[in-house]
Amino acid sequence: MTKTTGVARNKTLNMPCAAEAIVEGYVYMLSSGNMTVCTNVDSKAYGVAAQSSMDWELNTARTMVAGENWQFYPLGCEEIVNVASLITLTWLPGAKVYLDQTASANGMVSTDSSNTATVIGHYKGPTRTTLTAGELIQVILDTPSIEAST
Repeated sequence: MTKTTGVARNKTLNMPCAAEAIVEGYVYMLSSGNMTVCTNVDSKAYGVAAQSSMDWELNTARTMVAGENWQFYPLGCEEIVNVASLITLTWLPGAKVYLDQTASANGMVSTDSSNTATVIGHYKGPTRTTLTAGELIQVILDTPSIEAST
């Protein structure tokens, strides 16, 4: 049984996954044909997880079987979706959204563009400061995937 808090659902793609838990709002890349969480600031991001692979009855993450399909929003789909933010960031309407610089926050996003960070879209909510790591913010995925354009 799955539960979701995502914003939109009509432009998702079913993509094969690596053997890992999928977290709603985290940014993923293609690696050896499977979606896996982005681990570098300059990863070739492909999409954002539409929902978490959770067993809600047990309240635990479910690790995917390698090659098992899951729903992702591809970058460039022009949808407003929930994306996981780094803690204590102030988000301003229209701000560019980048892959995070911190190894401990793989798959999350930031306002920091240094180190050739990959931009995935633009923030679409009101001015706010995130209070917890992984807090979901609304982002329009209006930047095409590097992977999709190559």
